[in-house]
Amino acid sequence: LGRLYVQNGQNFDIRIDPADPYAVEASGNDVTTRWAAFLRDNAEALRADLNGTVAAYVGSHPSDVLSSILMVTAYDSSSSSAAEADSLLSLIDPQARPSSVTEGYAYVLQRLLAAADSVALPPVRYIDRRDSVMEFELSGHPLSLVAISERSDLRTDSVIPVLRRLHKRYKASQLHMLDFSVDADTSAWRSGITADSVSWTSGWAAGGIAAPALKRLAPASVPCFVMTDSTGREVFRTISAAEAERKVKALL
Repeated sequence: LGRLYVQNGQNFDIRIDPADPYAVEASGNDVTTRWAAFLRDNAEALRADLNGTVAAYVGSHPSDVLSSILMVTAYDSSSSSAAEADSLLSLIDPQARPSSVTEGYAYVLQRLLAAADSVALPPVRYIDRRDSVMEFELSGHPLSLVAISERSDLRTDSVIPVLRRLHKRYKASQLHMLDFSVDADTSAWRSGITADSVSWTSGWAAGGIAAPALKRLAPASVPCFVMTDSTGREVFRTISAAEAERKVKALL
């Protein structure tokens, strides 16, 4: 619903609109007040071009900690170039990017950069619905798709219909597909695939998006869709189920 930049002992007056994340008002310290004002004043631009709007602020305010905050909370590095996000982050003065704010984000960026540099991605290890350890090969198929999502996340409501349409439209010899769950609770995953009558390959691994099995795929958030070609090299990634469906159709 909203975010604040706070220190212990500070008091805040906050007004949040559950229907509009940009219609926020907050006072309590200078950074939080300016942050809320930026979201309100640039709501239209943020909806039209999120990354471009954030990048413009970062470029013109390299000594402002708000630049770091906007990178961490708003900039979409998973559907854009991780290299661009990394370059933007490095533009910010060291004193304006405290590790308490940027450390986790920088770590995710490095995983994304490492994945982008890979010539061929290794198989993805997962637990199947029979509790067997399996491997999903990302090479040897015209197109492979790994859909990483969380059953407890409401956004899965948009993921499952897309996977069902793709599974129905393409043969396994055309589209090699893995529905990878990062649920913390395996019972949520199992009940979900049963309720949704999932007939495609579905798997789970412990560790959420930081699971060792996903290290080379480097998801920055869920949902995340990663596509590889016949050599196992990544050709596309997105956080949008609709965009993933359009790209699969274009590639096939």
